[in-house]
Amino acid sequence: MQKIINFIAAVLIVGVLAGVYFVGGFGPDFYSKAEQCFDTKIENTGVLSALYEENPQYEGLKAVAESIKKAELCEKTSSGDTPVSWNGYWGLGGKQGNYGRLSIPSLGLSVALNYSGKENFQDIVDADDSALITDYWGGLYLADHNFQGADVITKAIPDETIMYIRNGEKVYAFICSMKDRNIYYDGDIWFADGSNAMDFSFGDAIFQTCEYTNNINCVTWWKEKR
Repeated sequence: MQKIINFIAAVLIVGVLAGVYFVGGFGPDFYSKAEQCFDTKIENTGVLSALYEENPQYEGLKAVAESIKKAELCEKTSSGDTPVSWNGYWGLGGKQGNYGRLSIPSLGLSVALNYSGKENFQDIVDADDSALITDYWGGLYLADHNFQGADVITKAIPDETIMYIRNGEKVYAFICSMKDRNIYYDGDIWFADGSNAMDFSFGDAIFQTCEYTNNINCVTWWKEKR
């Protein structure tokens, strides 16, 4: 009798959650929706896991449970909130730079952030597990070498990819707003048409790395999630 009840419960839960999945709960707009139903997903994760252990033949149940587990670990906060954990999906629990740590979970990037107002930019990006953060150009500017992991920003998707910056006990969330892989670099950054690319009207932060050569760079712009 108990197995029949468990089966009915499993079918009902999978049906409801599959509806969330296919309507778009885990699609491109997942990041905003996850915040709205975070508590419900945490609660249902335990229920689904227990049901799957009793009914391992229901592979669909396992898949939905795993999707919800990922939701539990990812986009909970808006900027300034304290996350569920510094470790795991967040990627913010490693070595802290003098400013904090940066993470782009979907791209597998996690690096210590070191601030400088004007000096030692090159030393910061040359060091292992160290990316530059500065406000020298009037906005939040980030940079690191492509061969030290920053090349993954070439895969950032505007309006979808999320970046986190940890500073002390706070986390600030940003969403990619624009990307250009043909930026000329000569100490400053320039669009192909010759206009200056150090333009914070496209986002609250700029993240730059080398592309094909030292002079052709990939630059991404990021808007803070407020």
